[in-house]
Amino acid sequence: MVVSIHICSSFSSTAAVFFCCIPYSRCQFVELSEGRFKANFSRNFSFACFFPNSQKEKGKKFQNLKILKYKLLLSSLYCNMTATDAVALKLDKSAKIFVAGHRGLVGSAVVRRLRSVGYTNLILRSHSELDLTNQSAVKTFFSIEKPQYVILAAAKVGGIHANSTYPADFITINLQIQTNVIDSAYRYGVKKLVFLGSSCIYPKMAPQPIPESSLLTGSLEPTNEWYAIAKIAGIKMCQAYRIQYKWDAISAMPTNLYGPNDNFHPENSHVLPALMRRFHEAKVSGAKEVVVWGTGSPLREFLHVDDLADSVVFLLEKYSDMGHVNVGSGKEVSIKELAELVKEIVGFEGELVWDTSKPDGTPRKLMDSSMLAKLGWEPKIALREGLAGTYECAFHVSVVNSVVDSIALMTDSSEKARGFTWEIP
Repeated sequence: MVVSIHICSSFSSTAAVFFCCIPYSRCQFVELSEGRFKANFSRNFSFACFFPNSQKEKGKKFQNLKILKYKLLLSSLYCNMTATDAVALKLDKSAKIFVAGHRGLVGSAVVRRLRSVGYTNLILRSHSELDLTNQSAVKTFFSIEKPQYVILAAAKVGGIHANSTYPADFITINLQIQTNVIDSAYRYGVKKLVFLGSSCIYPKMAPQPIPESSLLTGSLEPTNEWYAIAKIAGIKMCQAYRIQYKWDAISAMPTNLYGPNDNFHPENSHVLPALMRRFHEAKVSGAKEVVVWGTGSPLREFLHVDDLADSVVFLLEKYSDMGHVNVGSGKEVSIKELAELVKEIVGFEGELVWDTSKPDGTPRKLMDSSMLAKLGWEPKIALREGLAGTYECAFHVSVVNSVVDSIALMTDSSEKARGFTWEIP
């Protein structure tokens, strides 16, 4: 929120006018009477200040501002002020919006959401059309297309196996994509950029639920630290460009996602798609059991990707601040409950076996999304509904291919024909 504050005479005898950027989370406004507020600050702030040359000039738009830096340590400031909500952008529905990574899980959902609310001028490029790791190609693209807004959903992603096998790829490719897109977006006049990260940015032993303030307060989970470090660098890059260039770049950190266009690869996928594929293949092959590592007691949070897309458009239109924002469902489910729910939705009638000799992983992982809730957004898609839709989309349209894959699995090993094993990260 940008606030024009007319300082009361009790604070200063000079009729000074201050413009300050105050994050919602750091300042609370209490209305005392019409047009008069009490502003409670929680930390130091820098103010840009100008002084009217005459009483007549007060309230007018000034062309020349003298910028003065003040560090104020005030428990409260009483002032008469006019508040202007500069956060809620009125985006033209025909504005050029570049969605980087539009074919992936997140990017495709963002495109669906933008179109559903009336945005008509989306710029989309596949990897073959634009390699985001190629700095020259990215600069050329921005210089020609000149998008007004950018949603950066492109990234190299994967589960524990992929992160452990290709650590250099995960840190290098993601850093290249972020650096090229963010820098070119700024230099070629993009008005606002939304950078999408991941909940893996937080320390392994972060407090639960995990608040945004937990960033960089402890060691990361070793199995995906390469990806996490790249995403943290993306957050910091957005903050650095905001500080140095006064450019509007924001970051959103979603929890575990699922939905249409997810990656169902047997080795490189995340928890939910991996589990769904295993149950589906077991069903098709007639396997008698699916083996899952651990006790099933760990708690996890999941968010449908269409809910995430809705939050991204919400933040694009209504949020502008230094801090990154958590995006989660706020609801936990145990791995045991999740596995049983997926088993039911898929229709696997065999036995679900828990291999308790294997590790459980982190006991709990829940994000604190209260900041986003205070801004006025909340998820809408229930887990059962979302899982059912995901299964329909991912498997019912390609049952023939799944049958062929399952037959191939059965011929590879009698052990695979009897059951499937899934590791919980």
